[in-house]
Amino acid sequence: VYCGDCSPTLTNCTISGNSADGGGGVYGHDGCSPVLTNCIVWGNAGVSWTIAGEDSQPAVSFSCLETEEAWPGEGNINTDPLFCGWGNIGEVWVDPSKPGPGDGSQGSPFSDPRRATSFSLALSSGSPCLGTGAGAEPGAHH
Repeated sequence: VYCGDCSPTLTNCTISGNSADGGGGVYGHDGCSPVLTNCIVWGNAGVSWTIAGEDSQPAVSFSCLETEEAWPGEGNINTDPLFCGWGNIGEVWVDPSKPGPGDGSQGSPFSDPRRATSFSLALSSGSPCLGTGAGAEPGAHH
């Protein structure tokens, strides 16, 4: 999400798996003041969260940002949200020369590259984001 001369309001958004020259998640140019509530910005190429300029005043609450420290604001965390991903494996392997279908592990790679792109952004049952959004009930999705 590139914020030039604007200040978008993002609510209940997951921003993951993106890349760009200035960072892959949210990039706020000088003067940009985005408002994020109940959002997850994690797993983007480069930097997931960049706000440039001293006059930028982002307002972030109840969100999970991939930053070195938790972003200032009520309910913010900087802990891996534990997406379901590819199930029980943390990374997948693809080798089109192998007979399929494979399970995506190094020993049994997917033979079809399209299977490797079916990453799930659903939150696993152990996610620190569950039940932490504004007005959420414990165990509810954020």
